[in-house]
Amino acid sequence: MLSPQRERFAQEVVSGKSQSEAYRIAYPKSENWKPEIVQQKASRLMADGKVQARVEELRRPILKKVGLTLEEHL
Repeated sequence: MLSPQRERFAQEVVSGKSQSEAYRIAYPKSENWKPEIVQQKASRLMADGKVQARVEELRRPILKKVGLTLEEHL
């Protein structure tokens, strides 16, 4: 199970935000940090296996729905 911040990060990434945007939303104290620092921290967070698994889990229903729509279209 992820911390609330990590869960929020994963949800924001799945919603289409960049990793840096998602990090700033999940960790509001980072709002005034240099962009390079936020990018590094967001990249490290996304590289975490548990976070990656959660992002994939959240994307699965979306991809399934898109796949069915594409099949119907073809």
